[in-house]
Amino acid sequence: MWATCCNWFCLDGQPEEAPPPQGARAQAYSNPGYSSFPSPTGSEPSCKTCGAHFANMARKQQTCLDCKKNFCMTCSSQVGNGPRLCLLCQRFRATAFQREELMKMKSVDSEDSFVPGRRASLSDLTDLEDIEGLTVRQLKEILARNFVNYKGCCEKWELMERVTRLYKDQKGLQHLVCAAEDQNGEAVPSSLEENLCRICMDSPIDCVLLECGHMVTCTKCGKRMNECPICRQYVIRAVHVFRS
Repeated sequence: MWATCCNWFCLDGQPEEAPPPQGARAQAYSNPGYSSFPSPTGSEPSCKTCGAHFANMARKQQTCLDCKKNFCMTCSSQVGNGPRLCLLCQRFRATAFQREELMKMKSVDSEDSFVPGRRASLSDLTDLEDIEGLTVRQLKEILARNFVNYKGCCEKWELMERVTRLYKDQKGLQHLVCAAEDQNGEAVPSSLEENLCRICMDSPIDCVLLECGHMVTCTKCGKRMNECPICRQYVIRAVHVFRS
């Protein structure tokens, strides 16, 4: 077979394909992934709490009004003429969503109520025992949100130590702020006022702005700063600082 390239005729080493004989039928295309068997059905609906399947039991499927999850009659109830709720949502409604009552509840009990994709926060912890129930991912999320570097931590206990130190340091700063509040109408001591954030004047100073190195804001205000309020230098990042 002759081929043309660069306006020159040269021989093509590939043999010419023979035409198909007359009367031969073209081969139909077949999908190798196709199966004549019917596709498997989805998983049967089950109770979110006990895991019992509704198809294999006489209990009816009920949907919680708050969390929109499916529960059986045993794991959900209806108080009076109110809506049908699961047991966990009933506990939340019983607290009237007051902060003091919600803090008494264990973070493990409220784990199922978190919205999917919600990151763990230091405010979810009520005591040091809650840290032991956190996963590695949740520990890293807490450290990252508080600008604590966890590079070099290969084991879970190393992450737990940093979260424990962060939790104790945060509690100590909260006591410092409570001591700075004037309840008797007296002037606030200047030594305590110097430890308050210069932006919100509510939270204690617990981070340093890089690269200028000034410590004038709390962690929440520091991550929102584009420029240092002291020297107006561009803020690259904010790093949490431990006082202990």
